[in-house]
Amino acid sequence: MGWTYTNYHYYGCGKPQTMKEKRNFIANEVKMWYNGEAVILHDHLTTDPYVGEKGGYVYYCSLEKPDQSRIILVNLVVFDKDEWGYKDMSEDMGPGYHDCPLIILKDVPCPDDKYAIEWRKNVMERHYNEIAKKVAIKNLRPGDTVEFINCNYGGQKKFEVAYNDGKKVYFVGDRGKVNLVNWKKTEFKILKAN
Repeated sequence: MGWTYTNYHYYGCGKPQTMKEKRNFIANEVKMWYNGEAVILHDHLTTDPYVGEKGGYVYYCSLEKPDQSRIILVNLVVFDKDEWGYKDMSEDMGPGYHDCPLIILKDVPCPDDKYAIEWRKNVMERHYNEIAKKVAIKNLRPGDTVEFINCNYGGQKKFEVAYNDGKKVYFVGDRGKVNLVNWKKTEFKILKAN
C-alpha cells in the first residue's frame, strides 16, 4: 500500500507541534476510518529517522472495530510544513517496525497468519534484547571493557569501565576519562574483567 497525503487545511488546523498533539491527530484520523465507531485501546507514537526523507514517526495502536474484532495497526507518519502523510498497515502485513509496546500485543489475540506471527516474534525479541541490554549495563563493574561494534568514539572502539553507580557509567579511554554520548543506544559487547 502507498502513502496518503492530506493538507492540514482539510482538517481546519495547522501542523501539530508536540508528540501529544501528533498522537491525538493520528488517533482521530484512525477513528474516522471507522466512522468514529472504533475504539483505540492503547496507542503509542515514536520517532523514526528512517520514515520519510527527513524522518518521521511510527504510530502503533490496538483497535476494537465496530464488529468487536480487534486489530493492531502500524502507521508510518510524516508531518511536513503544509501537509501530513501516512502509510497504514496491520500486523498481518509483516511491517518492518518492531518497537511496538507489549500492552498493544496483549490487547489483540494473535491472528493465525504467518506474517503476524513473525512480526510479533520480532517485537518480543526486540523487547527481550532491550531488557537484557539494560541488565548487562547495570551489571558493569570497574575493569570491564565495553567494545563498540558499529561505531567508535574519537577513533577508539574499546573503553574500560571506571565507575558504575547504577544510573551513570564512567569510562576511561586511551586519553583518560571520557563521557560517551548516547552509548547505550549503540551495539556493543562486554568483555568482563578477570
